[in-house]
Amino acid sequence: MEEESKSTRPPDCWTPENESLRVIPSVQQNSKDRNGRWAAVVTGPCGDTMYIELKIENDQVVDSYFWGNGCVHSQACGRFAARAAIGKTVEELPEISPEFIKDNLRELPLEQGHCAQLAHDTLMEALHQYFSNWRISQTLKETTVRTA
Repeated sequence: MEEESKSTRPPDCWTPENESLRVIPSVQQNSKDRNGRWAAVVTGPCGDTMYIELKIENDQVVDSYFWGNGCVHSQACGRFAARAAIGKTVEELPEISPEFIKDNLRELPLEQGHCAQLAHDTLMEALHQYFSNWRISQTLKETTVRTA
């Protein structure tokens, strides 16, 4: 009997086996690892889940990762958003709007526009994690400098 291949999905991502992480339509799990990677997992009202991870160096996205659990349209939107983020500065990321995603995925049916919105929301939540934690680290640095 052939052994099942191991999954490449992120460890903290929603899976049917780990139903407790599923929260609709809000963010489920957000993180930053030691290598400057900022991530968000969002489940949309349709039940599709996206995970986008951004590696940010000097306020620029140098790498990204996408994983999704949903229809082919949400997969395409999430993958596109993650790839489009590479090379952009953190100030430019909001330009990857739902309209931008829909315009670039011309085969996306009109009734699947919510998939572009979910990709945008996930990308923006990862960016929010970056800014939230960046501000905390800057405050800690300033406090350390003042007390030293």
